[in-house]
Amino acid sequence: MASVLARRSRRRASFDAVCGIALPALFVLVDPAVFRPSELAGGAYLGAFKAFGYAALGIAVTALALVLTNHTSSGFAAGLLVGASTVALALGVVLLPLSFFGAFLFGLGLLGLSPFLASFIYARNAQMLRLAAPGRAFAIAAIFGTFVFFASATAAQMSINRTVNWAVQHPDDAAAIRLLHAVSALYDADQLVWDYQSAEPASERGKLAAAYQVMTGNDIKVRAQRLAD
Repeated sequence: MASVLARRSRRRASFDAVCGIALPALFVLVDPAVFRPSELAGGAYLGAFKAFGYAALGIAVTALALVLTNHTSSGFAAGLLVGASTVALALGVVLLPLSFFGAFLFGLGLLGLSPFLASFIYARNAQMLRLAAPGRAFAIAAIFGTFVFFASATAAQMSINRTVNWAVQHPDDAAAIRLLHAVSALYDADQLVWDYQSAEPASERGKLAAAYQVMTGNDIKVRAQRLAD
């Protein structure tokens, strides 16, 4: 196994690190209205899946970093990379219209094409691990790794959603307020706005407005009007 992994040149490893770690991190930091809302584009394109996306990114870059530094060469790591490649490819496909539109207007849309490159990098490293250790045990570990990847990202999203839903129903609870502050970076507050617009009765709208105020410091009515324009 070590001999196969050793074939990876330093230049290739650097390229993989840039495309599979640095670019995804830059994508999150710049985020042209994908997981975070934008003043130019309005609501976030995939804001409802923000926690899933961030968790998937964290797992992906961690797994790739460990592989590139030869800290792991297991089937489990390969499975994590397969999951990462699948999500990155799906993200790239979903963002294609936004990417082309943004490329012509702002240039930042080109960053939306980076998931395709990241998907290739993750898949190539997973394949390299497979070639280094073919066999049934490796395949089983890889399948388990892929399952853990999706299960972990899904669990993160479900946990954040449950936390916010609970906090919304307890607007006067100090613990609920602390939780809303704690998860604000992992939850798209515009989801509260969408719920506010269809919520009944008025007391439920009041709870959503209070939660939005805690998370963003802004008035939910103003945001609702902004999204409607």
